[in-house]
Amino acid sequence: MRQCRHACDFIARLVEYFRRMSEPETYRSPRKCFLDTWRQIMKSLWTLIIGVGAVMSVGMPADAAELKVGDKAPEFEMKGSDGKTYKLSQFKDKQAVVVAWYPKAFTGG
Repeated sequence: MRQCRHACDFIARLVEYFRRMSEPETYRSPRKCFLDTWRQIMKSLWTLIIGVGAVMSVGMPADAAELKVGDKAPEFEMKGSDGKTYKLSQFKDKQAVVVAWYPKAFTGG
């Protein structure tokens, strides 16, 4: 009788364990949690990369040509460090224009 009770307890615990294993909301192993998190991170990263690539490809003008030394600069406008917007045509035949940028400015490294 005592052995039967132990066997029934063992079977009940075994059934409970398998029931928990079949319900992912209730029990997930640490490895499964890590893999799920890793998959979510990679999915988000690929979405970001594809999104940035799409935005960059749309933002590039189709007629953009490579400039060579001595070529005249195409008309453009840009925002200065003082917050004003400047056009190249504003300075035509008045003064020289120097465009400088610092790709790593304010990056902290």
